[in-house]
Amino acid sequence: MTTVKITLYIHKRIVPSDWEEEIEIWPTDVSVYEHKKGKLVVIGTHEVEVPIPDVDVTAQAIDALDDEAERVMEEARAKVAELHERIAKLRCLEHKS
Repeated sequence: MTTVKITLYIHKRIVPSDWEEEIEIWPTDVSVYEHKKGKLVVIGTHEVEVPIPDVDVTAQAIDALDDEAERVMEEARAKVAELHERIAKLRCLEHKS
C-alpha cells in the first residue's frame, strides 16, 4: 500500500462564532484567504502519512455509473407514468363531453 505525506494546518478561530468550530484543521493554510483573514490564525502544523488503499478504480467507476443509470431510469419511469396519467385524464374528459 502506498502512502501520501500531507501537512495539516491547525487553525484557531479568533472571531467567535456560534456555528463554526473554534479549532479547524485543513490541508492548506486557509487563514490567507480573503474571507478568512482576521478570523483564523495558524497555531501549528502536523505532518501525517495517509495510506492510499489499492482499489479497482475502474470497477468503482462502473458501479457508480450503474447506480446513476438506475436513478435516471427511475426518474424516467416516474415521468412516463405521470404523462400516461395525464393522458388518461384527458381521455376521460373527452368521453364525458
